[in-house]
Amino acid sequence: GEIIDQVLDRVPKWYETNGKALTEISEGKKIKDVIKEYGKTLYNDVLLNKK
Repeated sequence: GEIIDQVLDRVPKWYETNGKALTEISEGKKIKDVIKEYGKTLYNDVLLNKK
């Protein structure tokens, strides 16, 4: 639906901003810790479209 499209449009920008989190996951940092640190940013940037 429309909301999903809006979220998907935001993902590349989020990835640029928060690629470090994904790098840390791939380097073996605990996913739980990364989600705790970056989850709020993901929620704000992607779902609420806010900074």
